[in-house]
Amino acid sequence: MKKLIFLPLIFGLVFIAGCASERQSKDWSELNQATNYPMPKCPESDRSVTSTETDLPAMPLPCLGHDEFVNLAGLPTGKPLIVSLWASWCVICEDDAPAFIAAKNKFQNLNLIGINYQDKESAAIASAAKWRLPFASVVDADTSLQSFYQISGLPVTLIYDEKGKLLARINGPIGTPEEFLNYLDSVLNN
Repeated sequence: MKKLIFLPLIFGLVFIAGCASERQSKDWSELNQATNYPMPKCPESDRSVTSTETDLPAMPLPCLGHDEFVNLAGLPTGKPLIVSLWASWCVICEDDAPAFIAAKNKFQNLNLIGINYQDKESAAIASAAKWRLPFASVVDADTSLQSFYQISGLPVTLIYDEKGKLLARINGPIGTPEEFLNYLDSVLNN
């Protein structure tokens, strides 16, 4: 009789353990597939810069998918820069990806970097892979840049000139690739 009572208990524990291990395998598999994406290498920056003549924050942030840090204020100047604040949970951010790809293809003299904002690293890497983001990203998981950039929602796209001075800010979607390219032409060529 005691064996009959323990049998369902043992079966239940085995079933629960099997379900738990299957879930762990699934998460690992999704993460493994995401990390096969050739995550763009973060640009080199001067991590010691504490103040700057640019409009970029002096704060070393970890590079998404890499064991490096990037200080946005320490990025080299000389080319215009587009900064995209994005997150895996931001539906519009996914819609913006084709426009960033088009900008990277059209403007050879342009730097792009992303700031993955208030996100989980595994979700961010998976989204970067799925969306084929054409730029490296730094991570601001704890919203350290919220007050600097006055972030109230995503996406936010910032366009800087070759000296690091802010030229334009787009709160929300950047539009179709054609619309974004035309906008970049007008901002960068004025």
